Amino acid sequence: MYRKMKQMVLAMVLSISLMAGVGTAGSTELTMYYPIAVGGPLTQVIDGMVDDFMAQNPGIKVKAIYAGNYNDARIKAMAALKSGQPAQLSVLFSNRQSDGCKGQCCI
Repeated sequence: MYRKMKQMVLAMVLSISLMAGVGTAGSTELTMYYPIAVGGPLTQVIDGMVDDFMAQNPGIKVKAIYAGNYNDARIKAMAALKSGQPAQLSVLFSNRQSDGCKGQCCI
């Protein structure tokens, strides 16, 4: 489980950072919501992976936000999308991805 979660988080951060134009001048800030299912001891794992990523990519700042349970994380991601300031990364159930489809943006 840990290995799969690590691969998923790193893949998401890398994909978003590439789409965000990391090679441009200045820095890129990314917001990532994650649920309670990765809370507790795994919160330290997620924070460690994010810290390692930022150390290897000094032009990228990832703000990892513990967003409650899976439903809370989904609601928070949808609210951010509707506000016009969506999170670039969210850990959600795969069966709820279509909830966030709007135009070219899919959570």
